[in-house]
Amino acid sequence: MAVGLMALACQACPKSQALPDAAVAPRAEVSPESKVITDAQVTAWVRYAGFLASQGSSRSADGGAPGNAQVLARALADAEMRTDAGLSEGQVDGIEELVADFVAARGTVKLTGADAMAEFERVAAGMPFDQRKKAEAALADLKAKTPEQVPLSLGPLYAKYGKPSVDAVVAHEADVTHAWELLMNLNGAQK
Repeated sequence: MAVGLMALACQACPKSQALPDAAVAPRAEVSPESKVITDAQVTAWVRYAGFLASQGSSRSADGGAPGNAQVLARALADAEMRTDAGLSEGQVDGIEELVADFVAARGTVKLTGADAMAEFERVAAGMPFDQRKKAEAALADLKAKTPEQVPLSLGPLYAKYGKPSVDAVVAHEADVTHAWELLMNLNGAQK
Protein backbone atom coordinates (compact mmCIF):
# COMPACT_ATOMS: atom_id res chain seq x y z
CA MET A 1 0.00 0.00 0.00
CA ALA A 2 2.81 2.38 0.92
CA VAL A 3 4.61 1.52 -2.30
CA GLY A 4 1.49 2.26 -4.32
CA LEU A 5 1.04 5.68 -2.76
CA MET A 6 4.70 6.58 -3.35
CA ALA A 7 4.52 5.38 -6.96
CA LEU A 8 1.33 7.34 -7.51
CA ALA A 9 2.97 10.42 -6.03
CA CYS A 10 5.96 10.08 -8.33
CA GLN A 11 3.72 9.71 -11.38
CA ALA A 12 1.61 12.67 -10.33
CA CYS A 13 4.56 15.06 -10.16
CA PRO A 14 5.43 16.97 -13.30
CA LYS A 15 8.75 15.76 -14.73
CA SER A 16 10.38 19.16 -14.24
CA GLN A 17 9.50 19.14 -10.54
CA ALA A 18 11.64 16.92 -8.35
CA LEU A 19 10.33 15.35 -5.18
CA PRO A 20 11.94 16.48 -1.93
CA ASP A 21 14.51 14.02 -0.58
CA ALA A 22 12.16 13.12 2.28
CA ALA A 23 9.54 11.91 -0.20
CA VAL A 24 11.90 9.56 -2.04
CA ALA A 25 12.85 6.99 0.54
CA PRO A 26 15.14 4.29 -0.83
CA ARG A 27 13.67 0.81 -0.66
CA ALA A 28 15.22 -0.91 2.30
CA GLU A 29 16.97 -4.17 1.55
CA VAL A 30 15.77 -6.84 3.94
CA SER A 31 18.40 -9.27 5.15
CA PRO A 32 17.34 -12.85 5.95
CA GLU A 33 17.75 -12.15 9.68
CA SER A 34 15.39 -9.16 9.53
CA LYS A 35 12.60 -11.05 7.76
CA VAL A 36 11.30 -12.17 11.14
CA ILE A 37 8.36 -10.01 12.12
CA THR A 38 8.49 -9.14 15.80
CA ASP A 39 5.83 -8.38 18.35
CA ALA A 40 6.99 -4.75 18.46
CA GLN A 41 6.73 -4.46 14.66
CA VAL A 42 3.18 -5.84 14.67
CA THR A 43 2.22 -3.34 17.38
CA ALA A 44 3.82 -0.52 15.35
CA TRP A 45 2.00 -1.70 12.20
CA VAL A 46 -1.35 -1.63 14.01
CA ARG A 47 -0.61 1.98 15.01
CA TYR A 48 0.49 2.83 11.46
CA ALA A 49 -2.66 1.26 9.99
CA GLY A 50 -4.70 3.38 12.39
CA PHE A 51 -2.85 6.48 11.15
CA LEU A 52 -3.65 5.54 7.56
CA ALA A 53 -7.29 4.84 8.33
CA SER A 54 -7.60 8.21 10.08
CA GLN A 55 -6.66 9.89 6.78
CA GLY A 56 -9.84 8.57 5.14
CA SER A 57 -10.32 7.76 1.49
CA SER A 58 -7.89 9.19 -1.03
CA ARG A 59 -10.69 9.94 -3.48
CA SER A 60 -11.67 13.54 -4.08
CA ALA A 61 -15.01 14.83 -2.79
CA ASP A 62 -16.67 14.19 -6.16
CA GLY A 63 -15.44 10.56 -6.18
CA GLY A 64 -12.90 11.18 -8.91
CA ALA A 65 -9.19 10.69 -8.89
CA PRO A 66 -7.28 12.99 -6.57
CA GLY A 67 -5.19 15.81 -7.97
CA ASN A 68 -1.41 15.77 -8.13
CA ALA A 69 -1.02 17.92 -5.03
CA GLN A 70 -3.36 15.67 -3.04
CA VAL A 71 -1.49 12.52 -4.14
CA LEU A 72 1.87 14.04 -3.21
CA ALA A 73 0.58 15.27 0.17
CA ARG A 74 -0.86 11.86 0.92
CA ALA A 75 2.35 10.06 -0.06
CA LEU A 76 4.39 12.39 2.15
CA ALA A 77 1.94 11.86 5.03
CA ASP A 78 2.16 8.09 4.53
CA ALA A 79 5.97 8.18 4.66
CA GLU A 80 5.85 10.37 7.78
CA MET A 81 3.35 8.06 9.51
CA ARG A 82 5.43 5.00 8.62
CA THR A 83 8.59 6.66 9.93
CA ASP A 84 6.75 7.73 13.09
CA ALA A 85 5.71 4.11 13.63
CA GLY A 86 9.37 3.11 13.28
CA LEU A 87 8.83 0.87 10.26
CA SER A 88 10.59 0.67 6.92
CA GLU A 89 8.60 0.35 3.73
CA GLY A 90 9.84 -3.24 3.40
CA GLN A 91 8.67 -4.06 6.92
CA VAL A 92 5.22 -2.61 6.22
CA ASP A 93 4.96 -4.64 3.03
CA GLY A 94 6.05 -7.84 4.80
CA ILE A 95 3.66 -7.35 7.71
CA GLU A 96 0.77 -6.50 5.39
CA GLU A 97 1.39 -9.65 3.36
CA LEU A 98 1.35 -11.84 6.49
CA VAL A 99 -1.68 -10.04 7.93
CA ALA A 100 -3.59 -10.45 4.65
CA ASP A 101 -2.87 -14.18 4.61
CA PHE A 102 -3.72 -14.58 8.30
CA VAL A 103 -7.01 -12.66 8.10
CA ALA A 104 -7.97 -14.60 4.96
CA ALA A 105 -7.25 -17.92 6.70
CA ARG A 106 -9.23 -16.86 9.78
CA GLY A 107 -12.11 -15.70 7.57
CA THR A 108 -12.15 -19.04 5.79
CA VAL A 109 -12.41 -20.85 9.13
CA LYS A 110 -15.30 -18.59 10.13
CA LEU A 111 -17.16 -19.16 6.85
CA THR A 112 -16.63 -22.89 6.70
CA GLY A 113 -17.44 -23.12 10.40
CA ALA A 114 -20.80 -21.41 9.83
CA ASP A 115 -21.58 -23.76 6.95
CA ALA A 116 -20.64 -26.76 9.07
CA MET A 117 -22.87 -25.55 11.93
CA ALA A 118 -25.85 -25.16 9.61
CA GLU A 119 -25.31 -28.66 8.20
CA PHE A 120 -24.90 -30.08 11.73
CA GLU A 121 -28.20 -28.47 12.80
CA ARG A 122 -29.96 -29.87 9.72
CA VAL A 123 -28.68 -33.39 10.35
CA ALA A 124 -29.43 -33.21 14.09
CA ALA A 125 -33.04 -32.21 13.39
CA GLY A 126 -33.62 -35.55 11.66
CA MET A 127 -32.14 -37.71 14.43
CA PRO A 128 -34.12 -39.79 16.90
CA PHE A 129 -34.93 -37.95 20.16
CA ASP A 130 -32.12 -39.37 22.34
CA GLN A 131 -29.45 -38.85 19.67
CA ARG A 132 -30.82 -35.39 18.85
CA LYS A 133 -30.49 -34.29 22.51
CA LYS A 134 -26.81 -35.32 22.54
CA ALA A 135 -26.21 -33.63 19.21
CA GLU A 136 -27.95 -30.45 20.37
CA ALA A 137 -25.80 -30.39 23.51
CA ALA A 138 -22.65 -30.75 21.40
CA LEU A 139 -23.91 -28.05 19.05
CA ALA A 140 -24.59 -25.69 21.96
CA ASP A 141 -21.03 -26.26 23.16
CA LEU A 142 -19.66 -25.43 19.72
CA LYS A 143 -21.82 -22.31 19.42
CA ALA A 144 -20.55 -21.10 22.81
CA LYS A 145 -17.06 -20.86 21.32
CA THR A 146 -16.15 -17.67 19.51
CA PRO A 147 -14.74 -18.00 15.98
CA GLU A 148 -11.31 -17.15 17.40
CA GLN A 149 -11.50 -20.32 19.53
CA VAL A 150 -12.04 -22.51 16.49
CA PRO A 151 -8.75 -24.19 15.61
CA LEU A 152 -6.92 -22.61 12.70
CA SER A 153 -4.17 -24.57 11.00
CA LEU A 154 -1.20 -22.25 11.05
CA GLY A 155 1.08 -24.76 9.33
CA PRO A 156 0.98 -23.10 5.90
CA LEU A 157 1.59 -19.68 7.45
CA TYR A 158 4.46 -21.04 9.58
CA ALA A 159 6.02 -22.55 6.46
CA LYS A 160 5.75 -19.30 4.51
CA TYR A 161 6.58 -16.71 7.19
CA GLY A 162 8.17 -18.61 10.08
CA LYS A 163 6.71 -19.42 13.47
CA PRO A 164 7.98 -16.30 15.31
CA SER A 165 6.40 -13.95 12.73
CA VAL A 166 3.06 -15.75 12.70
CA ASP A 167 3.00 -15.97 16.48
CA ALA A 168 3.58 -12.19 16.68
CA VAL A 169 0.47 -11.61 14.55
CA VAL A 170 -1.58 -14.21 16.45
CA ALA A 171 -0.67 -12.51 19.75
CA HIS A 172 -2.36 -9.34 18.45
CA GLU A 173 -5.12 -11.03 16.45
CA ALA A 174 -7.98 -8.73 17.47
CA ASP A 175 -6.02 -5.52 16.88
CA VAL A 176 -4.49 -6.77 13.63
CA THR A 177 -7.86 -7.91 12.29
CA HIS A 178 -9.50 -4.60 13.22
CA ALA A 179 -6.68 -2.59 11.60
CA TRP A 180 -6.85 -4.72 8.44
CA GLU A 181 -10.62 -4.27 8.22
CA LEU A 182 -10.21 -0.49 8.56
CA LEU A 183 -7.71 -0.49 5.70
CA MET A 184 -9.91 -2.70 3.53
CA ASN A 185 -12.91 -0.45 4.20
CA LEU A 186 -10.83 2.49 2.97
CA ASN A 187 -10.01 0.58 -0.20
CA GLY A 188 -13.68 -0.27 -0.66
CA ALA A 189 -14.61 3.38 -0.21
CA GLN A 190 -12.22 4.27 -3.04
CA LYS A 191 -13.96 2.12 -5.64
